[in-house]
Amino acid sequence: MIMSVIGVLVGNEGKEAELSRKTAAYILAQCQGMDGHEFIIITAANLIAKKIRPDAVVNIHYGLLGDGGSAPGLLDLMRIPHTGSDGLASSICRNKVLTKYFGRAAGIDFPDHVIVDPMVSNCSRDQIISKIGLPAILKPIDSASSIDVFLARDTQELGSALESMRSYSSIIAEPFLKGREITVGVLEKDGETLALPVIGLNIKNQPYQNFQAKYGEGEMEFVIPAELDDATSSKAQAIAVKLHKAVNCIGYSRTDMVVSPEGEMNVLEINAFPGIGPYSEFPKAAALLGIIYPELISCLMKSGKKMYDI
Repeated sequence: MIMSVIGVLVGNEGKEAELSRKTAAYILAQCQGMDGHEFIIITAANLIAKKIRPDAVVNIHYGLLGDGGSAPGLLDLMRIPHTGSDGLASSICRNKVLTKYFGRAAGIDFPDHVIVDPMVSNCSRDQIISKIGLPAILKPIDSASSIDVFLARDTQELGSALESMRSYSSIIAEPFLKGREITVGVLEKDGETLALPVIGLNIKNQPYQNFQAKYGEGEMEFVIPAELDDATSSKAQAIAVKLHKAVNCIGYSRTDMVVSPEGEMNVLEINAFPGIGPYSEFPKAAALLGIIYPELISCLMKSGKKMYDI
């Protein structure tokens, strides 16, 4: 007997749409019939046209119009319980500068940065060299999934990166930090905010974490748990929970960091809607705590319903 209809909200635009669709197929394969729920794939257009009104939504509408705040905002306005953060927290997390503002106010360390306009390439190049130096990482302020992230090791690469990013109104440049890349998931479960085991990221064939390194087959090795001492792991987990709360994330999040050879920890960014697909690290870390995939989705749904006191 079907108790309720759960819409799995997917995106249909941008570079992250394929990731969204693959994750939706995985959710249906793993969770169909769970607790009597019927899972169906829906789009924002379905909701706006009032073609369907699910009892709740698993929001995996990745991309600027999705986890950037628009999709959660739409669901909030329609009073439909949904997984993940609300529109405000989602937009804060998507914007790397706003994330730094809230995080630093909570006492969390972030690398220095400069905001530049890639259309004014000569001025932007001079700003980056004088304030950040080379090598530097350049990325859009409000993009995710390591899309259009560039490493500039010299002035020639810097010029090429700025040219490639001319479609963006503004970008953020940060120093390229040497060290071990790690990521820490946070999950709200049974009234507690849990830090998942720290995951180490070993990039095999790329010089830095770009889209190909993140999603290319065989490009990224997840070390779960990360090969860190207990004190460093605990520190990373505490930072992830602290940032999760500082930006008011709901349900879950994932924070990416770099641990320097001296043991210093710098936060790169927080993702309010971390991947939960078949190759994503978040479900793998949850599994180490004995949280199997259907239970993970159930936890996220309960957090969404809690927003509406259901």
